Amino acid sequence: MKKWIALALIIGLMGFGITYRIFEKRSREARETAAQTVIPVEVAKGEERKVEDMISLSGTVKSMVDVTVLPKVSGKVEKLLISEGEKVSKGQVIAEIEVEELKVQLSQAEAGLELAKAALNQSLSMAKQMAESQLMQAEAMVEAAKARLELARKGARPEERDIVREQVRQAQANMENARRNLERIRELYNAGAVSKQQLELAELQYTVAQAQYNSAQNQLSITEKGAKPEDIRALEAQLSQAEASLSLARRSWEERTWENDIASARSRVKQAEASVKLLQMQIENAKIKAPISGTVTRKMVEEGQLVSPSTPIAVISNLDELKVAVPVVEKDLPKIKEGRDVWIEFSSFPEKRFSGRILRIAPTLNPVDHTAMVEVGIENRQGLLKPGMFAKVKIPVGIPRISVTIPKDALLKRGGKDLVFVVKSGIARMREVEVGSSGDDWVEVISGVKPGEDVVVLGQEGLRDGDRVKPTSWREGI
Repeated sequence: MKKWIALALIIGLMGFGITYRIFEKRSREARETAAQTVIPVEVAKGEERKVEDMISLSGTVKSMVDVTVLPKVSGKVEKLLISEGEKVSKGQVIAEIEVEELKVQLSQAEAGLELAKAALNQSLSMAKQMAESQLMQAEAMVEAAKARLELARKGARPEERDIVREQVRQAQANMENARRNLERIRELYNAGAVSKQQLELAELQYTVAQAQYNSAQNQLSITEKGAKPEDIRALEAQLSQAEASLSLARRSWEERTWENDIASARSRVKQAEASVKLLQMQIENAKIKAPISGTVTRKMVEEGQLVSPSTPIAVISNLDELKVAVPVVEKDLPKIKEGRDVWIEFSSFPEKRFSGRILRIAPTLNPVDHTAMVEVGIENRQGLLKPGMFAKVKIPVGIPRISVTIPKDALLKRGGKDLVFVVKSGIARMREVEVGSSGDDWVEVISGVKPGEDVVVLGQEGLRDGDRVKPTSWREGI
């Protein structure tokens, strides 16, 4: 039994030795094969270029100015003279509102203005004369009352009776003239052409003329029949009344009360002129004009639609200048300032870079994300850009410098480190690098790669440090 166990151990040891020699031989052959294998890769050289630190932000394009056009008067849209996308100039008529009713009102107002001007002209030519005439009539009434009283007291001679009869005829004629003048003034007053004061003056003149006529008739009766005591008292009362009227007329003359009539007439003219001007403005405002030059981006009404001063007609936008609002985090705000030039890129124009400028930095931060909105302006004279486009804004910060850069595709991330493979004499060597700023397809290398060194851009995923490689130019391989 022991003999067989020993034999089995000897056979096992011999098998293990043979297996080990076979494995070692194959491993040596594999290493020799690997050492002789050349891996094809594509390489690019580290290049020096001008590098600026950039803050890259995204936003949406908006028009610099949007103006909503509102009508100044209410009514029906008679004409709509614009369409969306059409360019308009400042002051161009873009819509018209019906004005037939306003035109009728304007005709009425113009007629009222003519009447007011006529009343003013009449006041200017007649007011002073009427006051002067009233004073003269009052003085004449006093003199006549004195004469009648004197005549009644002394008794009348035949020739004095003839004088009294003539006074009666004259008083009757004056009363008739005063009546016709009152009727004319009343018509003008009803038409709004004269003041109430002028009407009252005409009524007073007619009343005075009536009183003079009645007084003359009474005087004639007394002259022909002889005065009685009660007639004398009546004549004395008439004289007192005439003297009171004269005192009133003198005070009116001295205080120049007719000038109040002229002032009132002038005021009515100004009111009528204001009414005419207001209606003319409303008719002119019925032509809705573009407040700015720009493009009609929205049409909001149709012909025949009723509108009011709160109804939007259209939106006109200035698309020659656009803006992008981007949020800048609190730590980056000290690095930027208004007026700084920036770059703007659009996916619609991948080969084109647009220039812009920082117009405004918000004075306060959003309390939620601690960002401030920064407004960037872009010129769009060629009309390439449209509101609503997605924009990538790049704001330069710091001082420009010359640095080594490599393609972004050359970078590898392993164990939280940035690595590249540098090829020299056909051997790939792994290096740790420190990176800085970056562009669309390149990254700045602060340390780890020198200018002109070849870095593997394609084929590095399976490489190990020391592998033999066959490099070809990256640009040739594209």
